Amino acid sequence: MLMLLIGLGGYFFYYSILRGNRGQSSTEGKVFTTLPNLDQWIAFNPKEEIFSASFPIQPHLLQKTFPIPGSDDSLNYREYQCINQEGKVYSVSYTTLPDSLLKWGSSLVLNGALKLIVRDGRGQLSGKGANTFKSFPSLDYEHITDTNMTTGTLILVGKILYKIEIICPLDHYDGLPEEFGAFLQSFEVV
Repeated sequence: MLMLLIGLGGYFFYYSILRGNRGQSSTEGKVFTTLPNLDQWIAFNPKEEIFSASFPIQPHLLQKTFPIPGSDDSLNYREYQCINQEGKVYSVSYTTLPDSLLKWGSSLVLNGALKLIVRDGRGQLSGKGANTFKSFPSLDYEHITDTNMTTGTLILVGKILYKIEIICPLDHYDGLPEEFGAFLQSFEVV
């Protein structure tokens, strides 16, 4: 029952507050300055990467390859993540998609990627919505497991699919929408 209430509460909160106006980023035009220590976050802009973002602590790199179903090819996946003392995981990741996937359009690509994320996290989707982020097609989402709430955005920039998200233990959920808003707002494609 508690999980159902959290899920419903997250759904209504997401659609009434986070989503804002349809077609506009939920963080567009907002300034997130109420978070403690926001000015102490680390500006992360490595020379070898094509994005910049601010993290609460120095992130580390994880690299993986994922097979493309029905093909002998695979996707190279790069993720920068950090974990704070409360157990919140902040991550920015990306992969370059082949033309064979992009031909289906941004909406199908973003929804397909979200389906894989939720399946791999073994969580239940509690909210999603098509959006734009700084003129790029995006998909905002929330999903929940028995122990964590995940809030994120998928952004398609040309052939590159970005995932910006925070995974938060359920007992540290307070302030997550504002914190995610600040994290997402700090993300820039360079």
